[in-house]
Amino acid sequence: MNLRLMLEDLEELVSCESFSADHEAVARSARVVADQGFRRLGARPETIVIDGVTHLRWTFGTPRVLLVGHHDT
Repeated sequence: MNLRLMLEDLEELVSCESFSADHEAVARSARVVADQGFRRLGARPETIVIDGVTHLRWTFGTPRVLLVGHHDT
């Protein structure tokens, strides 16, 4: 991946408002993260909605590694 693509991804993420209390905004942010993940990883995540809040999970083979982050602002 080159620097230009990384900066484009970062700009897209920073421009996507996703206040924690606004579940629709968090869902929009999740779609942005899912699309970026698909472009960079070649796989779509599983979308999980818990109490109205959208979460994403990618699963790839074994061994397993857990990477946790958040996409709300």
